[in-house]
Amino acid sequence: MITEIKNFITDEENKILMNYFDNDMVTTESTDGGRYSFIIAKSKGINPAEDKFLQEIFDRMLSNIGKTYEYIDYVFFTQYDEGGIFKLHSDFLDTSSSTNISQLKNGGQREYTFLLYLNDDCIGGETNFPMINTSIKLEKNKMVYWKNTLEDGGPNMLTKHESKLVTKGTKFLVSAWIRQQKVYTNKTLL
Repeated sequence: MITEIKNFITDEENKILMNYFDNDMVTTESTDGGRYSFIIAKSKGINPAEDKFLQEIFDRMLSNIGKTYEYIDYVFFTQYDEGGIFKLHSDFLDTSSSTNISQLKNGGQREYTFLLYLNDDCIGGETNFPMINTSIKLEKNKMVYWKNTLEDGGPNMLTKHESKLVTKGTKFLVSAWIRQQKVYTNKTLL
């Protein structure tokens, strides 16, 4: 259900990816409607159609499922500092939401999620899948991916996951949602 590939990128590629973490990062803190934070992190999204290096990395990653970067709307760079967390959630788009309906028109459902861990020198920050009793340990340069949908296209509820609390240090992560259809062809998304 969850695929892990150790040492997917080289240390040189890792250094290049780490340079994307800069002053353009936006602090994200949102609540689940209560008094507790749902996500605490810094992040930014980059359009892969405008970045040759990201195209090459993601084409290599997505060759595992027979797709290319053209199926990604944005590549996200996320930094979880000490206290950073992302509570239990699903990556597939809820089709009952009007906001998500408009997103579905551009590429369809988020069929897969791909993660790339850039470091392992923090405490905490594991990707946890409580419904299948699986926790993914951070390992520098490791790629992880899973399918968010069932064979009939419906949501796979077993893929609900969370980024555990970072209790010391900083977690650096690159992620992307892979759509059912191409998002980029010869047109610009935005």
